[in-house]
Amino acid sequence: MLVARDRPHLEVYDRVDGVWRGFQVIEGLDGTLDLPAIGVTLSLREIYQRVLAD
Repeated sequence: MLVARDRPHLEVYDRVDGVWRGFQVIEGLDGTLDLPAIGVTLSLREIYQRVLAD
């Protein structure tokens, strides 16, 4: 995962069984990041809460 430090922007690469298979861009404070392997869903608003002022 690549996380932009100055705006709500993630680039997420997915690896399944050792093979890189997917790529997803998530943008904006209303976006969400799903990490099903560990049962977590985070909003970009949560990730960037102390980085960006509303």
